Amino acid sequence: TIGLPAGAKIVGLLGDLRAQKDPLTFLEAAEIVCRHRPGVHFVLPRWGNLLATVEQFIQHRKLQSRISLVPRTGSFLPFFDRLDLGVLPSLWEGLPYALLEALALGIPVIGSDIPPIAGLLEKVGCDLVFPAGGVHELVRRIEAGLELGDESRRELAQRSLELVQREHALESWRVSILQIYRALMEGRTPWATSLPTSSSGPTCAQSPGR
Repeated sequence: TIGLPAGAKIVGLLGDLRAQKDPLTFLEAAEIVCRHRPGVHFVLPRWGNLLATVEQFIQHRKLQSRISLVPRTGSFLPFFDRLDLGVLPSLWEGLPYALLEALALGIPVIGSDIPPIAGLLEKVGCDLVFPAGGVHELVRRIEAGLELGDESRRELAQRSLELVQREHALESWRVSILQIYRALMEGRTPWATSLPTSSSGPTCAQSPGR
């Protein structure tokens, strides 16, 4: 295990260190935030084929005291209870379990504007999505996330949990998959009866940067 600074705001990368997850955008944003926010600490998992590149970045920028690498345990879950903010800056993606796990635990998550990340997060809050690869846009989102008050965090947590329970609980997936099989057996196109797509939640205007 690693020791994280007591009292610090913890921002974590929700993914391993490979090109798909774009950890370098996360690191570039972390460096900018660290310049003027001494009470913030960043964490990344210590696994993935970009590990050497990430370690080199941290050393060259002299950020060892501000950015920690989490030892591999097979899951990021043991550190979720310390996260104040999760970041998923993926360049392409399916539907990552880490995102659903974080939302189910009420952790505010900032994600890139790719499907299905954007479609999911925009149902939770209007300021949780940034253009993929956009370092300065990510910085702004992190700054806003760190400024969330207790009431705003509680509201986000409640909406996040409700979204996961409504659209991504095991029973919802079971029913949806059963509908797909039934449609196929009846010779119908199954996509109209695929996974839940409820749009309840905040209505977010598209940001200028997207």
